[in-house]
Amino acid sequence: MGHVGNLFREARTRLGARQVEVARRAGYSNLAKGIRRLANIENGTDRFPKPQVYRRFLPVLGIEEGHVLRAMAEDFEELDRPVPPRVIAQLHPCVCFPVELPEGISLAQAIAVARRIVAENDIQVCVRLSSIRGLWISPDGTECEAYGLPLTSLPFMGALRNLYPGKTFKEQLRLFKQASRLATERREQASGQGASE
Repeated sequence: MGHVGNLFREARTRLGARQVEVARRAGYSNLAKGIRRLANIENGTDRFPKPQVYRRFLPVLGIEEGHVLRAMAEDFEELDRPVPPRVIAQLHPCVCFPVELPEGISLAQAIAVARRIVAENDIQVCVRLSSIRGLWISPDGTECEAYGLPLTSLPFMGALRNLYPGKTFKEQLRLFKQASRLATERREQASGQGASE
């Protein structure tokens, strides 16, 4: 939920107001939009709302902006705490694949695994350091920490792993690239046939 969400929800509860009332008092003509924005802040979906969004609610809820900024800083600190390492390979700009690691692996060991994957496969890899920060390792050897992690929730990536059970990461990667290349060729053929007709 987060510190920002708690701050907004507690202020609204003290007022005894429903979300729709707060949205109306905040000047939203589209009440559904105002309710959705307030709900996203309160439930932690939007831990770092834009100033133009949260400032509309401050006078209604009796919250000072300094309290919001302090709560955001606390949320940021919480999200940036170290977590168990995870290695995520970026196969294509929009396709990322989590690499299975042994349980209890240290950060140094995870980074070593990531470097080996980069060297063997000529792809970019990210090692998760916190919920919001990762160490990106590129094929050219550069490494940098950055806020932002690749998304690995593409449902088809889980299916890919199930398609090639018992295969090593390198084999899965090779098979994925092969399937991707075939799909691209088929799309190009199909668009070429459509253009010639």
